[in-house]
Amino acid sequence: MKQGVIHLSSNYTREDWKKLHLTRQSDFNTWKKAIKIFDDRIMGWYFNSIDLLSDNVFKNGFSIMAICCLLIDTFKQFMDGELTSNPNYKNRGNESKYEFFLQHELNDVFDNYSARVFYKSIRCGILHSAQTKNDAILVDIGDRVVQNVNGMLQVAVVPFVQRLKEYYTLYKNRLLDEKELVLRNSFIKKMNDIVNK
Repeated sequence: MKQGVIHLSSNYTREDWKKLHLTRQSDFNTWKKAIKIFDDRIMGWYFNSIDLLSDNVFKNGFSIMAICCLLIDTFKQFMDGELTSNPNYKNRGNESKYEFFLQHELNDVFDNYSARVFYKSIRCGILHSAQTKNDAILVDIGDRVVQNVNGMLQVAVVPFVQRLKEYYTLYKNRLLDEKELVLRNSFIKKMNDIVNK
């Protein structure tokens, strides 16, 4: 990283993004460059950290899930094109958007109930109280990502991370599809919001 330069990721600066002049209709190579910058941000700041912690999921599962929760917020903002740098931005509807993401973007492993409990007891519990709440726990591994055991939501960290990685790969591939105009527009809005803050 260069001192005094605003970075979007470990290897790319604001200026690298601005040089792309990315639009929904930009050519394939320009979109590949844009996704390379985005990938450097997501891998460098999120997934690489998760991978480093994954050598001992039993010990580091809580930290891994905290990063996952931040990552879902990030993915959701890119999907929606949220302009969070706006001083008038209000995080309205975050709960329903987060639950929607869990139910529809992670290969339908969450139902309404499990998505609601995850948001309130894991996501909000970890990010606001530094703990999971009474009706949810993290387990290091498991046959299923999410299961209800005697009224307790169990989320298996390793398969959960795998689902997020699968989603991420699919999302990047969708951005390369010139027919995905809405998705591309939201992505551009969010990246420009980050760059111009």
